[in-house]
Amino acid sequence: MNYLLRCLTLVLLALVGWTSPSTAKGNRPFVSGRGIHITKSNKYINSNDYLGKYVLIEFWTTWCKPCIRAIPRIEDIKLMYADRPLEFISVNLNPLGSDSVVRAIMREHGMTGHVIYTGEGWENSDALRLDIKSVPTFILLDEKGVEQFRTTSVVTIERELSKRVK
Repeated sequence: MNYLLRCLTLVLLALVGWTSPSTAKGNRPFVSGRGIHITKSNKYINSNDYLGKYVLIEFWTTWCKPCIRAIPRIEDIKLMYADRPLEFISVNLNPLGSDSVVRAIMREHGMTGHVIYTGEGWENSDALRLDIKSVPTFILLDEKGVEQFRTTSVVTIERELSKRVK
């Protein structure tokens, strides 16, 4: 289990390619292209797989009621955009020892896709690097890995995706 958590952390670190959250918005490349592999559902995925696709990253916790309320809408968005170049990565910021709670929420609400849980809580290096201050936080990256917008609102996600992802 620790090996899997370390691998998931490494893939997220491989995806995050900048060093400072203070870099000007719109100039923050996300996909580093370092090519770290992890095993997800008996399938290898690679950070390079995200190049050429939009990526919606969601930061959430299990005790955040707006986060939990957003899950069904995000799952609906995944279905609506299933045939388009859009990937979803969900990063849980619960502390160490919460993996059973995270799994229970995922099962209860039918979460699909890539869910990353490191047990680092708010000290998660990616949350720190991305300057995540609240949950839920959603970040949309374009096909080159550059941040396009961030929001706490699913309504904003729906509006922005309809304009950007064709």
